[in-house]
Amino acid sequence: MDFLPYLEEEYRLHPLDQNEDDVKWAYQVSFGAEHLLKDFAEAESYFHEEFLATKPSKNLAFFEAISPTLLRVNIAPFKANGYPEEELFELFLRSASLAKPHPDEFEDLVSLVSSFLKEKKGQSAQEEFGRFMISYWQEGIHPLHHSEAYTKAYSPHYRLVDQEEFAAFLERL
Repeated sequence: MDFLPYLEEEYRLHPLDQNEDDVKWAYQVSFGAEHLLKDFAEAESYFHEEFLATKPSKNLAFFEAISPTLLRVNIAPFKANGYPEEELFELFLRSASLAKPHPDEFEDLVSLVSSFLKEKKGQSAQEEFGRFMISYWQEGIHPLHHSEAYTKAYSPHYRLVDQEEFAAFLERL
């Protein structure tokens, strides 16, 4: 699969992406969100707290495609359109259960990010990413939070949803 268009779109939408945001993108594309469901009660509680705290807004994209099969569905426009909270949580659950881990794909995506950074931001950005990855690999493959810069700039509140699940949801409306 060609993931470059998705990485380019990620940078177009979020030009303040940092190394950890790039790795988060690669992780999400490769592993989905199943890691969030290791403790179902905690995942459900966190979702409801985040949904409640997120202000409705139609100023954000309803969703962002991060791969050929996966979307980040933004909570603010979901709420602003009056869709039920439980509907998004169920979409998230079904999508997480469909996700198949692809560790080899993760390594390929990290290489894609490295090449992309060299082409778009120069050798020093690629080298900085390489140093970040040395530290990351030492801890093994694991999910990351968005960077502080990304969080301040974009206030991300979304859930990963399979594109086919989301299309089915839209058809039911």
